[in-house]
Amino acid sequence: MIRPSDPLVFVSRFFFASLLLLWYLHLVPAAGAELAELPSFEFEQPEAPALSLPGPLAEQLRSRDFVSGVSIAFDQVAVPQSGVDASSLSFTYDPRKPDGVRFSIELGETIVLPLFDWVLVPTVKFADSGACACFTRAGRLSNQPDQDRMSNIKGWVYNYHPAFHNTLLGWRLLQADALLADSEGWKLPMVNGASVFGPGERWLNPTAAQKARKDLGAIVSACQPGSQPHCQGIILCDHQQEIQFSIKDKMLKMTGEPVFYCWDVTSAGGEAVPVEAAAKKLQDKAETIRLLNPQAWDAMTKVMHYSAFFRYCKLLNPEKWAEVMTAINGVAMPVVANPTAARRHP
Repeated sequence: MIRPSDPLVFVSRFFFASLLLLWYLHLVPAAGAELAELPSFEFEQPEAPALSLPGPLAEQLRSRDFVSGVSIAFDQVAVPQSGVDASSLSFTYDPRKPDGVRFSIELGETIVLPLFDWVLVPTVKFADSGACACFTRAGRLSNQPDQDRMSNIKGWVYNYHPAFHNTLLGWRLLQADALLADSEGWKLPMVNGASVFGPGERWLNPTAAQKARKDLGAIVSACQPGSQPHCQGIILCDHQQEIQFSIKDKMLKMTGEPVFYCWDVTSAGGEAVPVEAAAKKLQDKAETIRLLNPQAWDAMTKVMHYSAFFRYCKLLNPEKWAEVMTAINGVAMPVVANPTAARRHP
């Protein structure tokens, strides 16, 4: 039997406590602190509106205005896998427990969701909102002079769903969206020279990321103007994905992966239409694209999976869900300043 005084237990607990201390004291800037940096971009924080676009996503994808203004969107409701009776599912969020074990479900046994609050809290709020759009790099700024300036320099404007704004998860969504465009996408945002990590994240392997970039080759430019098949844009989403859950080895298992929805507009004023050939090119390389930045891709996938599961919970037991939201809304989250505008370094 391992005793608390055993050296291995002491070292592991000390290491875990040190990581949490590093996260809260050094890697998370307080409100008004210096904006994190990435090597390829110059970031700014002009005032910008929130991104709050309702679903259903399947209908919105036909709208030219929607697809041209959204980069990441999820709205599926998870369903139990065949043979799983989830009618008695109960759930709770207990802020008194250690971070990473606060959300649990009851389905014949107690299952703890392995989510730290930096992922859990924004994802719960997003699922509760009824919106489908998470993030866009084709957003709007609140002041027209700022908007005109970014247009003139061909910069990006970032809008976030309110749940993700000024969070580390907002950064991860930004990076997931930029994987194909950023040649150094494996690098993480830095504050005062230190990479910003969340609890539960691991160091990236730059060698694997650089090899993935090389392996992708022409796929990276599959949707650039002049390429065939041509499309105007890409949305990372859960369109037509059935997200299922089951219990195995005392863990909640989720199925389904983010998909690339490539779109085009065939005529002036016409509806947006999918470009399936371009999407297939990217989907066939999804695992290699993930290797460009597993932190960002995996965080985005957790948003997709767990927002779908939380929507199921809300529909199944609205009263219990209201209790969870009361607890979630009382959680004070560390602030990680997100950029609202960017351009490539000259």
